[in-house]
Amino acid sequence: MKCQRAFFDFWWLAAVAKNWLVIVLTVALAWHLNQVFVYLLAVLVIGTRQHALAVLQHDGTHYLVSRSKRLNNLAMNLFAAWPLAFSATGYRRYHLEHHRTLGTKDDPELKTYGRFANKWSPDASRLKLFVTDLFGFGAAELMVLWGDIMASREAGPEGRLEVLGIILWPAAIGGLLVSGGNWALLGCAAALWYGSLFTSFFAIFRLRAYCEHVGSDWTHRMSKPRLWRRLLFLPENTWLHWEHHQWPGIPLRHLKALALEPAMGAPGNSTSAPTTAGLA
Repeated sequence: MKCQRAFFDFWWLAAVAKNWLVIVLTVALAWHLNQVFVYLLAVLVIGTRQHALAVLQHDGTHYLVSRSKRLNNLAMNLFAAWPLAFSATGYRRYHLEHHRTLGTKDDPELKTYGRFANKWSPDASRLKLFVTDLFGFGAAELMVLWGDIMASREAGPEGRLEVLGIILWPAAIGGLLVSGGNWALLGCAAALWYGSLFTSFFAIFRLRAYCEHVGSDWTHRMSKPRLWRRLLFLPENTWLHWEHHQWPGIPLRHLKALALEPAMGAPGNSTSAPTTAGLA
């Protein structure tokens, strides 16, 4: 099943804009109040919105943002992949291979997680991992994941353009911030952005990833999580991951219309029991 694609999905753009607005306002508030506690809270908030942007670029991975492939790729790069410093084409190859080989020895996600097997075990404490990731102890895993994605990128002009975009995007934003001579604001914004990326972003990424495949031989099917969980680590309908694997041609925002109650059973080849997300 596939969704008929519009020339451009402006609902997707609105969702992206909403998350960027939260990020900008969070940086501005932290800068204005200039308190340690506010900076720490800002890192958590920004990490949740970075993760939401990564989730939204996933629609572009499946060419669901625009029926124009060039516009689709430009949008996902400009608003998500380049700011988060990763290759969109690399992630597309990595992710689509995950769809094709899900749960097998060739699944690239399992290969990446397998290098840190003790942290991706169903028996691991998610609360302990969340706290240690918030302190930056997951940064090495994030760099391994980044390396796997970058190694998968296109080798031709498109791949080179992505590397250029990853370099020029922060340079352009930095230029705007210092155009008025405020280097301190640039330092604050950069520290909050990259500090969040290596701490709260990955902590939230791991929580969400645990809800997808860890402990399952296919994909977990979830009931609708509580609001705080959707705000913290399951944004933009990403909790409908079982449905996504069933219907990858449907944008995440439309998957609720296809979701059945978990108690009715999971059709297809899912062998997982219904699950709810948490920090257990």
